[in-house]
Amino acid sequence: MIHQGMEVKLTCTATTDPEEVQNLRIDWMKDGGMIDYNLAQRVFKNDMDNSLTISGTLSLDTGKYTCIASNGIDEASAGADLIVQGMVHVTCKLQTSNTVIPPLIRTLFLPDNSVLIRKYVLW
Repeated sequence: MIHQGMEVKLTCTATTDPEEVQNLRIDWMKDGGMIDYNLAQRVFKNDMDNSLTISGTLSLDTGKYTCIASNGIDEASAGADLIVQGMVHVTCKLQTSNTVIPPLIRTLFLPDNSVLIRKYVLW
């Protein structure tokens, strides 16, 4: 699980017979569909290390990512689930004497799992 806005790099390593190395190809899928890098502007495939990088992650990037290695004769795949945690909105109520006061607290979870209070409104 990562936090919204962070960068994630998924790696894929594959080997094949020496005579098939020139035919080795790595493709990436998300939720069972091939990734279209022309449409996915924040998703990049690095052909040097066969990794997939997603910059500025959003909750819509949550899903199952699969790399498929093929050499034209055989293929193998491996997958990982990515969960992107977005901003969490917390609402709580405080009670003083006979009056209920509903403050609004908006928090953001940071990469080190600490919490930043971004907004506190007390009516």
